[in-house]
Amino acid sequence: MKKIAIIATAIIFNFQFSIFNSLHAQQPDAIYKQIRYEWTLNADGTSDYHYRHEVQIITNRALTAYADKGETFVVYNPNLEDLTINEVYTLRADGSRVDMPQNAFVYQLPEECADCGRFNHMRELAMVHTGMEYNCTIVVDYTIHRRYNLLYERIPIQRECPVENLEVVVNYNHNDMVLGYKIDGSQYLDLKDVTRTESINTDDMNRTLHYTFKNVQQAPAEAYMPEDIIPTLHLFNGTPEYQESNSNIPTVNLKSVAGKLTKGNNNAFEDICAVRDFVIDAIHLNDIHPSHLGYTHASAADVWQSGCGTATDKAALLASMLNAIGFSARITGENMDEVGVMVDTLEYSLSVRRKTAPEIIGKAEDEIKKFDSETAVDAQLDTLEDGFYRLSV
Repeated sequence: MKKIAIIATAIIFNFQFSIFNSLHAQQPDAIYKQIRYEWTLNADGTSDYHYRHEVQIITNRALTAYADKGETFVVYNPNLEDLTINEVYTLRADGSRVDMPQNAFVYQLPEECADCGRFNHMRELAMVHTGMEYNCTIVVDYTIHRRYNLLYERIPIQRECPVENLEVVVNYNHNDMVLGYKIDGSQYLDLKDVTRTESINTDDMNRTLHYTFKNVQQAPAEAYMPEDIIPTLHLFNGTPEYQESNSNIPTVNLKSVAGKLTKGNNNAFEDICAVRDFVIDAIHLNDIHPSHLGYTHASAADVWQSGCGTATDKAALLASMLNAIGFSARITGENMDEVGVMVDTLEYSLSVRRKTAPEIIGKAEDEIKKFDSETAVDAQLDTLEDGFYRLSV
């Protein structure tokens, strides 16, 4: 009888524990009530980026440990961008509003720029949110005015917690501007909750692209999941001009350095990988978003002399070093962080982030560049190859 009682108790305990784990697993740490991105591309060559989010705090982990909801960080480049804080406040559970005091705004050097003197002009605004409690809602709203209007953005649709409403808006008024866009990884989204509208005002020719994503599940957190499993919206109105050059080589001759790295056994793959590995190890990587630099990169000389750079900077240096020793190399990759190099009659891709085996480049490397020479026609939505769309007039 005692044995039966012990077994029954164990069954009840395991059942209750399973229910607890199930309920706990289903409860997110926080929920984004709203995320909104809006770009306005001005005719004078400038642009305005307006960002807003409203996030509800549910558990303590949203504010502590690995989470970051208690602070918001905004990186910008004072040489190219002007930051304006529109409003930052906390809406407490009882409906009262707590505005952020001035001493909660802290300007500092971004951590990724600390080891590179070329980026000491960059700034990061850290906003330390106040009035934190369970079920409060943090509201952040700011605008960055940019002294260029090139749009080349990749927006992850899923986040570290669920999103009830995510909006992406692009406003522009240029007769000769073509706006390209597409969604990668759409098979991971419930397309019933995605809407896209395009509108053109025939009076002033103002055009608007508006995406809305509803009830987006949180992104998978498992470390083994591939990066491309996150659905991503791509927006672009042109292609950044990345042109590597062998001119103005710095004092240390890159041809000599690259030549010493080669194996001397006529094995092209060993040679290009040896130069690639050197660039990865010797040049510190600064992961600044390319929009803060106007989608430009430094010269090979500047990257070499400073010993640091963005992924595109490192790609420019790697391409220059490979060109210097006789290969034909160029910057490639959707994120402009790879180098395409010709070996025999095939072009192979080298990453400046990972020491992986060279991969043959297919047709995909020029997908975004195909829009460079598009001409506007009568107002219509065109379906292009490979899942791209175009709104033209």
